[in-house]
Amino acid sequence: FHVNSDEQEREWNASKISFHVASKSCDALCKSHDKICGRDWFAFVDRCDVAKKVFPDGKCSYAFYPDMPFYDKVTKEIFVSKDSKLDPPTCDAVPLGGESSVRLCPCVPASHERSAIEVNAEKNVLEIMKKIITELNAQERLERSRGVTEGIELDVYGKQVTSSLLNDLQYGRVSFVKSKLGETCETACKSYSLKCSSRWFKYLNKCEVLLAAWPQTSNGE
Repeated sequence: FHVNSDEQEREWNASKISFHVASKSCDALCKSHDKICGRDWFAFVDRCDVAKKVFPDGKCSYAFYPDMPFYDKVTKEIFVSKDSKLDPPTCDAVPLGGESSVRLCPCVPASHERSAIEVNAEKNVLEIMKKIITELNAQERLERSRGVTEGIELDVYGKQVTSSLLNDLQYGRVSFVKSKLGETCETACKSYSLKCSSRWFKYLNKCEVLLAAWPQTSNGE
């Protein structure tokens, strides 16, 4: 069994990580056990071989949803992510099948929770990013309707890249974390079992986004 960080290894060796299933979000499920959702563990449980140990009668399928891995009790299907690093599960997603399906959730002690400042900073960045991408996407659609394509980034299917980014934001498939002093984005993302995505940098590299991540105090610090 291989983990990505010393913290995960300590959690595993000390039996602090636990796994539970229920028809609710992992945030709510872990909270009911006086724990928090350990999102950096999804990379290990969001796999067919692991999920089948929990749901042995299930048939494994792949999809792009934020509630992976989940098991549909009616169809006997297990759903895991096509790519759990590029399209990671989220702690706040509820099973799409409602009461007929359950999520497999990793829970760790509440003492491992990110600080309120970090959580609020990420929420601020998500909100400003949604605003920026939504406005840009609408502007690009208007320009394309007028036959203008110059300067509009398209994917391999000819669709606007901003549409894909907007979907990632709306469905909770992207996280924004701060690196430590001297730490690269690759390393910071890896500590959460995520992959650094370079396509976001040009949208992050804006004053309003950086101010959302590092808001000034009343005395200007």
